Amino acid sequence: MSVRAWAANGLLALAAGALTLGAGELALRATVRRPRVPMHVVCDCPYLYGLNPRRPGISAEGLRDRLFAIPKPAGTYRVLVLGDSIAYGVGVEPSETFAKVLERRLDQRGRRVEVINGGVLGYTAYNELEYYLARGRDFQPDAVVVAFCMNDVVDPELHWSGTRREVPDVPPDAIPDPVYHATHVARLLGPRLPLLGRRSEVLRRLALLRDPRRDPSWRTRLYASVGGRTWPTYITGEDDLGIQVLTDGDSPQWRWLRAMYGRLRSAVEADHARLVVLIVPLAYQLEDGYPFRPQDEFQRYCRRQRLTCVDLLGAFRAHRGEGLFPPAQGDWADIWHPTAAGHAIIAAELAPVVAPQSPRRTDP
Repeated sequence: MSVRAWAANGLLALAAGALTLGAGELALRATVRRPRVPMHVVCDCPYLYGLNPRRPGISAEGLRDRLFAIPKPAGTYRVLVLGDSIAYGVGVEPSETFAKVLERRLDQRGRRVEVINGGVLGYTAYNELEYYLARGRDFQPDAVVVAFCMNDVVDPELHWSGTRREVPDVPPDAIPDPVYHATHVARLLGPRLPLLGRRSEVLRRLALLRDPRRDPSWRTRLYASVGGRTWPTYITGEDDLGIQVLTDGDSPQWRWLRAMYGRLRSAVEADHARLVVLIVPLAYQLEDGYPFRPQDEFQRYCRRQRLTCVDLLGAFRAHRGEGLFPPAQGDWADIWHPTAAGHAIIAAELAPVVAPQSPRRTDP
């Protein structure tokens, strides 16, 4: 066979392979179920995505809330809540979210108070910072509450539920631990397609065949033995990152978090408002003797920075018999999202801190 014939056969083989891969890619993409009106909309904006105003219950401003006047009406005191699915209020009605319970509590004190629920599912400190810079400050808040959940420091490409395949470029600043991303996360996602800028479904699913989460020993990585007992340590359902990374103030996750909150605080104070950090515990932290306490590192951080912080662990432990988290269903438990009773406690703890002319509170 001539060289030309070999070359022609090679090109045909490559073309056939490309067509097969393309057909497989299209077929797999067609099997990915998407809601008719998706929860999120990806935007060409610094905060990357937001809530979809076309969804029932989402305002034209992209909030799980009502519309708010811009500029702020004279004589109105405003609190802007930033956060993820906890602030959004997964599992509770809009009126039961701590933002709305807080608004009702504060509005009874004789002054017009508005509390804006800016929570978006999957947001991390990166999204919250960029959202505030791009849009949140337009509401002219007097106080900004940023709600921290322990899973806010996990790798975003795994954590951004419903958006991973659509966000074409995740900025480096959004990744808390680049080394962990390269060694644990990128290989699970597969490479991006050169022309589409999206992850390949074919290659991603092939990579999942080697997914360590399929290993029977995977669950052992989600727990730790301390004092003769085995304790849960997982902070996300996507990987084995443990709560221990938040007990080490020099971890990549803590360095990243300090950088995000430092920039957010500077922006908020430049707008003549004040920042309040709300630290929400995980359900398993309410158990007596639980050994890992990121709250202690937050306490040191808040004291050093003279930052207003509200640690909910004590209040939640005091009321833990009141159904603050949903009951476990089989082997799965929602350890992240408080019930309406939990949101009511959050509002009660926040009220004296963010009320108009309230004193600063620096000790969680």
